[in-house]
Amino acid sequence: MKKGSGLALMKLCFDHQIPTLYKLVEEDLDFLLYPPDFIDLPHTVSETFLASVKKRLKKTKIILSYHNYSSTPENIDRIYHQIERKKPDFVKIACFASSITDVFRLIALQKKNVIAIPMGLKGQFGRLMSPFFNAPFLYSSDEGSPEIGLFKTQEVLNTFQVKRLESQAEFFALIGTPIEKSPSPNFHNASFANRGENKLFLKIDVQKEELTEFFSFHSFFKGLAVTIPHKREIRKHLKGIDPIAEKIGAVNTLHGGIGYNTDGYGALEAIEKVLPVQAKKILILGDGGCASAIAYEAKKRGAEVRMLKRRLLDRFKEYAYDILVNATPVGSVEKEIMVPANELQRNKVVFDAVISTEPTQLLKEAKKKGCITISGFEMFLEQAHLQQAIWKAEGPIENERMYQLLPSDTL
Repeated sequence: MKKGSGLALMKLCFDHQIPTLYKLVEEDLDFLLYPPDFIDLPHTVSETFLASVKKRLKKTKIILSYHNYSSTPENIDRIYHQIERKKPDFVKIACFASSITDVFRLIALQKKNVIAIPMGLKGQFGRLMSPFFNAPFLYSSDEGSPEIGLFKTQEVLNTFQVKRLESQAEFFALIGTPIEKSPSPNFHNASFANRGENKLFLKIDVQKEELTEFFSFHSFFKGLAVTIPHKREIRKHLKGIDPIAEKIGAVNTLHGGIGYNTDGYGALEAIEKVLPVQAKKILILGDGGCASAIAYEAKKRGAEVRMLKRRLLDRFKEYAYDILVNATPVGSVEKEIMVPANELQRNKVVFDAVISTEPTQLLKEAKKKGCITISGFEMFLEQAHLQQAIWKAEGPIENERMYQLLPSDTL
């Protein structure tokens, strides 16, 4: 990406604009004096018109584009070859990707003269990967357009920082759903950049029923972060599982085919910055992968732990606690709260594992009761440092050595 990353002028023309463009090419002297660097034309233009453009705009590179806003056709290779026969400088194939397989089919088309663009939210990660498979361009805009998968330019430059990367970049990704608000790309790409590493971290929307399909292509990635709903189900796709993750029954980090869990470590590090948990009563709301990880680590550090399943929340007020933990996704939507606000106990410690830079409704209500509150963002930062350490390690990591991988300034 570093080479040839300067700005160029491109004129994009749709079918209905061809008559106007024809007039410009044939008659407008200003257009001929200051021609664009590239001109993007529909693949349906006649060869006569194409010859005229080439003749009059000798220094302008011609892109012939095929767009399909509903699907990625099975015969996409044939479509490419039909367009390529017209001998443009570049062929652009932009198709709606309805599956992870569609994205990788389009990536497989990439060559130095091919711009293959997977459109739609499902295809966003493929747009960022494509320049590293010889695609000559990466499209973005000031405003972005999520419905077609178009990133904002500032997001491409600042969050993903693609301009700093060389062609043989290594890929890492967050998989799960929903992932729109995840801070993972910001943190991990900044960490890679600070260390001068040629690595790119993406986020990929993988629905529950798509996990097996995704693992057909997981070899493209050097490491993965895993979020809901895959933390338990992913175990059957792995070569091995770290003993801690095995005991917890959930995985949130993958490296070298081995599954690890950093959630418990992240949560307890965040909590113990406020209050040591030794001999404290911790009540955990939820019994999923995140809840299990926090319970395991809390017990390891000497806490008395009780997990309360969501179907038993009507008994919430019966339990005394020093520390209350919400380990469910409830709270990720504004004003959602896991338990009735009037049943929260006063002057306790309340931790919400929902990752948000703003206080969740639970934390707002707990604050009113004089509680010390801890955001899930604090847990995220702690566990993300450990994920980075795991991804840098060579080979499988013995469970007791895992935390020792962290550099001293993160402990």
